[in-house]
Amino acid sequence: MKKFYDQYLRSYFEDDWTALSLICLFAFFLRLKFLPGLTFDPAFNDPIIDCHEHRDLALQILRNNWRIMKFSYHTPGYAYFVALVYKMFGQSAVKLAIIQYVIGTACAGLVFFLIKRLISRGAAFFGALVMSAYWFLIYTQSHVFSENLSMPLNLLMIWVLLSMKEGWIKYGLAGFLLGASTVVRPEIIPFAGAVVIWLMVKRTPFKKILGYGLAFAAAAAICMMPLLLRNHELSGQWLFRQQIGVNFYMGSLPQYKGSNIYVSVGRQWSKIIRLPFQELNRTDEELNEGERNEFYEKKVFEYIRAHPWAWGRFMAAKMFSVMVGIDFMRSEDVYFYNQYIRGTPCALIQTWLISILALMGMGLSFGKERKKYSLLYLYLAAYLMAMFFTYKTRYLMSHMPVLIIFAAYTVQRVIEAIDRSDHRRLIILSMVFFVLFLGVKWNPLQIVWTNASEAEYTIGLTYMDKHRYAAAVKYLRKAIKTDPNNIDALRHLGITYMQMGEWKKAVSSLKKALNKAPDDDWIASLYEQALQQQYSGQGNSDLN
Repeated sequence: MKKFYDQYLRSYFEDDWTALSLICLFAFFLRLKFLPGLTFDPAFNDPIIDCHEHRDLALQILRNNWRIMKFSYHTPGYAYFVALVYKMFGQSAVKLAIIQYVIGTACAGLVFFLIKRLISRGAAFFGALVMSAYWFLIYTQSHVFSENLSMPLNLLMIWVLLSMKEGWIKYGLAGFLLGASTVVRPEIIPFAGAVVIWLMVKRTPFKKILGYGLAFAAAAAICMMPLLLRNHELSGQWLFRQQIGVNFYMGSLPQYKGSNIYVSVGRQWSKIIRLPFQELNRTDEELNEGERNEFYEKKVFEYIRAHPWAWGRFMAAKMFSVMVGIDFMRSEDVYFYNQYIRGTPCALIQTWLISILALMGMGLSFGKERKKYSLLYLYLAAYLMAMFFTYKTRYLMSHMPVLIIFAAYTVQRVIEAIDRSDHRRLIILSMVFFVLFLGVKWNPLQIVWTNASEAEYTIGLTYMDKHRYAAAVKYLRKAIKTDPNNIDALRHLGITYMQMGEWKKAVSSLKKALNKAPDDDWIASLYEQALQQQYSGQGNSDLN
């Protein structure tokens, strides 16, 4: 085997640019492999849930001469990127995916060079392989998700900070990249403070810390201020986005397990969003975004004061769950996994495996090389601030390359121990891995994957909007088969049958929905209407 490698492969793998080309080709064509199947997937061609919102915001930007016209619950940086792609290449899900595949491929190459610089060439190949084949990255890069832009921006920022010569240009460029990333996904903001701490760790003179910090902050402000000014103009609020308060509320309370993965886009989400209006007895016009945020913040702090130990245990359990890589999966994530990943080699690389290896790498590197990796420690530590808000695994993708770097560090140390026949170290590393794996199985919050029902239901709604009722029925029935308690799907299946004039089936669906939600006035009204139409034989096309 060694002879074969020396004779045929060594020349390719020992040249950096040849190695980079091979890595990029592998990453890109692995992603392209999924594209033929995706082109027939309604969730790809007509984006659902978050993807739908990003796509719609991009189209609004194009219609309004590159201006945002409303204060949105998504920061618009990624929507501007999507709008630019649509402007240049036309509105095409396939073309957007291919461009995102190119960006994802470039990120795999950049991780290769970072790991080679920090650890070793062999570890760099491992890291690039994981970046290429980790299924969640393939999934996000195939769809309209903001992590597709925040990840390369964050990775470039780290590259600049680790690789460029000290000076104003370095910190100005890094600050500009942080500002650009902030208008894509704001959870990167705490890293600005981490950069100052990093300069102190490096024993940078105070005057230079002050100068570099000002360059960093000024460049970041250049990117962030236009969005803050525009949002203030539209809403009177100095905020990056809407719904910060409700995300803090769900992310910090045990009843939601710190996430929104179990909250459906229909009834449940509407109920949570309406809480401040109901409890304060105010209308939409009477309650601005800042007051809504204050309401949810007050609710969280009331809970903390009433149950401090329970809240502390919950937050510790949430952070532990995230650190060991327990997947917080929404319905659309599960839908993609079931359709395209389950049973394939890509399913071998799971979040928990990367996370456990990364934790071990952080511990191993902290012993003798803590200064060398201090920026990466601080980068991940800054992300812990996001744990007080809603979390799902997809949000971690912006920071996944750094976890992969630390995972590669562990693999390098294992290889070295094998080469030296250091059985004691191998046993210790195996035991640590096993203990952390038990932590995954312990799963203190009892996080389980949701099913694909909500995604299937949302696809059905898309077909309803297009008046393609037969296709809508197909996906709504799938949603109900996946989750018989999906009341929203039962209700809209009844509405679809009403639109089709199939009153008997409409009555049957709405009766099942009413049995599960007897206090729902809308379902009761629809049921009575369908029942009357069944006997009268009359139709009504205005039902949505």
